Amino acid sequence: MAQLSVMEQCLAMLTNIVNQQNQQTTLRSRIEKEIRYLPIFEGRPGTLPAFITSVERALQDYESQSTQVFTVIYNEKIQGAAKNYLEASAPKTWKECKTKLKMQYKPTKDERQIASEIGKLRVSSILELTDKIRIFVSDISKCAIFSEY
Repeated sequence: MAQLSVMEQCLAMLTNIVNQQNQQTTLRSRIEKEIRYLPIFEGRPGTLPAFITSVERALQDYESQSTQVFTVIYNEKIQGAAKNYLEASAPKTWKECKTKLKMQYKPTKDERQIASEIGKLRVSSILELTDKIRIFVSDISKCAIFSEY
């Protein structure tokens, strides 16, 4: 009789494990479907700010499963040179991943350089001014995503 209850306990535990596996697979599938529209980040210049914004939106949607969401994003949406860079010391969390990506892919111009260029700005036409302003706005936008302020 004691053997039967041990076998029943084992069967119950195995059934529980299978159910948990199925739930995790279902959650992963649902997350994969939801994030399929997120951009892939490969380390191309200028693409990190949009990637960070989209990942953070996805993480807000799945706040209670953020670890699972990060794992799927890390495995599916970070590729190429960026993935190679991160693999040397794989991040455990999105915060750690974001910090590493920001360090590696920060803009080439910092705030001081942009301010200096604005101060030295000389143009000879409205069209040239428009082009320069567009470049400054782009540089400032890239710089802003990397700023802690």
